[in-house]
Amino acid sequence: MNQTIDTSPIGAASLAAARKVQRRRAIRIVSFFVVLPTLVVAIYTGLVKTRFYESVAQVAIESTGTDASSARHDATFIREFARSHDGLAYLTSHAGYREHFASRSIDPLSRLSRTAANDEAYEHFQRHVDVELDAETGFLWVRCRAHSGAAAQRLTRSLVEAMAARASRLGDGEPPIRRLAVISTPTRPDVIAGPKPLRSIATTLFGSVALLIVASIVISTAREHADV
Repeated sequence: MNQTIDTSPIGAASLAAARKVQRRRAIRIVSFFVVLPTLVVAIYTGLVKTRFYESVAQVAIESTGTDASSARHDATFIREFARSHDGLAYLTSHAGYREHFASRSIDPLSRLSRTAANDEAYEHFQRHVDVELDAETGFLWVRCRAHSGAAAQRLTRSLVEAMAARASRLGDGEPPIRRLAVISTPTRPDVIAGPKPLRSIATTLFGSVALLIVASIVISTAREHADV
């Protein structure tokens, strides 16, 4: 026996009401599981998360009697040293790396645990310390991020000192003698690195609203096609 679809005004109204309820339910689900968490992250990032400052220095490896290839090899070696566990150990003992990032004034998600294992501390170190080699000039760019301008400058200066000490030992004292030349001294930043707090909140809020609108349109279209 074939079933017939009720096309009367009352049946059409009931179908429209059901679709409306389904759309509202879908929007509530998207809002709860997507938009709300996004807003929570935005508020935390914009109002709670501790700001970062980045100090930058530029250095170069100088030596006599070596070609460009050897000089680049020396620079690469020093870069790898600075980014290694030895670089972290130097900053910990000479610049208070762990003490700074374990401070109670830092938000819980950014804070480094005082009992963090070496591997965990090294992962943290890799996210906050970077040394880049300019392939054209052979210069090394040293960047350290911290939660104050003074701390960022202190970390960068200490890392440059460690790199200089290690460069002087290249070749075990045999010619050519290498040394680290400081092209630009570590800066002391007074402006936070990355987007401003209010900008982060505004950007995420706009993205959440846009996502909700798009999800609403997609869900509405899908429902309509399913009911055809």
